[in-house]
Amino acid sequence: MSIKYLTKAICVRKDLCCVWKILGDCCNMIRFYPQNNSIISIPTCILKKKFNIPDTETTLVSNQELFKLAEESYMICCKLRPDCGSYFYDLSLSYLFQYKSLSLTVQSMSDKASLTLLINKSKECLITAVNLDPTDHLFWNNLGILYAFTEINKPHLAQHCFLKSLKIDESDAVTWTNLGVFYLINEENKKAHECFKKSQALDPEYGVAWIGQAFIAETVNIEDCIDLYRHAVELGLHTEAYYGYARIVCRISNDAELRNDSIFKDYIQFLNAIPLSSDCLIKYCDRIINNADAFFLSGVLLEKLNLPLTAIKYYERVFELIDDDENETCLQSRRGYARLLCSQKQYEAAFNQYKRIDAKNSVEDIFSLAKFFYNLGKYQKCAQIFESALNVCTENEKSIVYTAMGMAMSKYNIQEAISCFFKSFQCKVKCIQSLFALCSIGLLKSDKALISAVFKELDTISDLKYRFDILKLKSVYYCLEKDFDKAIRWVSKYVHEYPAETRGWIELCLCLKRSKNYDLALLIGKIIFATSSQANLIFYECVQYLLLQKLIQNKYKDPSGYLLKMFQTTLHMFPDNIASWSSFSKFLKNYDEKDGEFELVSTQLEKIVT
Repeated sequence: MSIKYLTKAICVRKDLCCVWKILGDCCNMIRFYPQNNSIISIPTCILKKKFNIPDTETTLVSNQELFKLAEESYMICCKLRPDCGSYFYDLSLSYLFQYKSLSLTVQSMSDKASLTLLINKSKECLITAVNLDPTDHLFWNNLGILYAFTEINKPHLAQHCFLKSLKIDESDAVTWTNLGVFYLINEENKKAHECFKKSQALDPEYGVAWIGQAFIAETVNIEDCIDLYRHAVELGLHTEAYYGYARIVCRISNDAELRNDSIFKDYIQFLNAIPLSSDCLIKYCDRIINNADAFFLSGVLLEKLNLPLTAIKYYERVFELIDDDENETCLQSRRGYARLLCSQKQYEAAFNQYKRIDAKNSVEDIFSLAKFFYNLGKYQKCAQIFESALNVCTENEKSIVYTAMGMAMSKYNIQEAISCFFKSFQCKVKCIQSLFALCSIGLLKSDKALISAVFKELDTISDLKYRFDILKLKSVYYCLEKDFDKAIRWVSKYVHEYPAETRGWIELCLCLKRSKNYDLALLIGKIIFATSSQANLIFYECVQYLLLQKLIQNKYKDPSGYLLKMFQTTLHMFPDNIASWSSFSKFLKNYDEKDGEFELVSTQLEKIVT
C-alpha cells in the first residue's frame, strides 16, 4: 500500500529526492520477511519507470526485484543530490541487503562473483559518503563492517574505521558491539569482552552485545552462556540469539554428564527450554534457509517434543542441503530420520535409510537397526544384530547389549534369553534391567527359585531410582501368591517412607483392590484423585472398577456427582482407551435406572464400543 501511494506521488513530482528515498526504504523492508514468503504486488509503472501506464496495473515481484527497485530509487537520489552523503550511505546499505539475501541461496561460481561485486559496490558507495561527510560516525561504522567481510578482508582498515567512529561518538552501543565482534573473530576475547561490556552499559536492551558475551561465555561457563542467550532471545528477534540458545539447549540435553547435573533441572526442565528453543529454531529456519545444522537441531528438538511428522520435514530439508553421508550432520539427521520413519511404521523407507548408514562401527546405529527388526517382528534377526554389537561395544556397554539381546530372544527362545540376562548381570558394570527381566520371566513361569534368587540380588541394589520398580515386582509376586497382607504391608512401608510419591499410593490402591478390600481402596483412590495430577491410566481403570462394584452391589446413588466426574476426567485424559468408554457405558446404565436419565447415552456408547 505504501509503494502504491508513493508511486502516485512520484507521478506528480519525479524530482523530489525525499519521495524516492522513502520508496527505497519501503522496498528494503522486505528483508524482515522470510525468504519463501516474500512475493508482493506493486504498480507496474514504478517497476518499469514508465509513468504512462495506469497505476492500477500491478505486477508480482520477488524480494530480489524489490531490492533492485530500492537500489534504483537511491541511485536517482544520488543523481539529484550528488553532494549528500546520506543517499550514498542508503545506496550502500541497499547493496548490502542484496548481498545478504543472495548469500542464502548461493550455489554456483557466478553467484559468488555477484556477491563479491555487490560488496565492492557497497564499499565504494560508503567511501564516497565518508568523503562527503567525514563527521558521521554511522558511515565509518558501516565501512568497518564491510572491510571485515571475507570478500574484502582488510582487518586493519576495519579496526581503524571502528575506532574512528568511536572517536566521533563514544556513546554508540552498536559501534562498540561491532568492535567487540571484530576482536572476537580475531580471538582477542578479553578486548571483545570489554567492548561488549561498554555496549551493554550504554544500551542494556541492545541484544547483539548480549549475544557476543554469550559467545565468550560458551568457552568458559555454560550456565552463564545459556542465561545470556536466553536474555538475548527475550530482548527481541535476532537469528543468532535464536540459533545460539537452541544449540546450547541441545548440547545440555544430549550430554549425559550435564543431564545428571542440576543445570539440566534448573535451566532445561524448570524453564521449559526445549519448547522455547524449538520455537526459536523454527523462526530461525524461516529466515536462514541454508543452515543444515539448524534444520538438524530443529528436527532433534521436535522429536523430543513428540512431533514426529514435523521433525521428519526438517530432517528432509537437511538432505536437500547436504546429501553426503560422510558429513556428520547428514549422518546424524539420517539416523533420526530412519528412527522417526520406523516409529511411523514406514518400514520400507526406514530400511532404505538404515542401508545408507554404516551400522557396523557404531553401537548406537546397531541398536537402531536392531530395534527396526524388533518392530517388524523379526526377533531372530534382531538378536543377531545385537550380538554383532558385542564386537564394537566397550566393557561398560556389554551388560546393556546382553540385556537387549535377551529381550529379543525372549520372543522365541526363553532359555537362551535367561542365559543372556545372567551374562548381563555377570558383567563388571551391571544393567539392572536384566534382573527385572529375569524376575518377570520367573513370575510368568511361576519359578519360585528364580524369583527368590533375583530378589536376593535386588535387595543389594542401593540406587534409589530403582526403589519403586523393586517394590512393584515384590508387590505383584506376593499378590500372585495370594499373600495380600504381606503385599499391603510392603507397599504401606514404602508409602510411609515416601508419602509424596503418587505412584506408591496408586500401588497400594491396586493391592487393596486385588485383596477385594474395595472400601479402603476407593477411599485411597478418592484421595489420589483429589490431590494429585500424576495418576496414570492403570489407576483410573482401577478406580472405575471399584466404582462400578460399589454402584452395582449397593445401588449407590451419587447426589454430589463425584462418580460421574471421575469417569469424565478419565475420558478427557485418555480419550483413545476403549476400556474406559466401555466402563462408562456400564456406569451410565446403572447410574439412575429409575429415572432412565442416561439410558439413551448408554445405549449409544455400547454400540460405539462394540
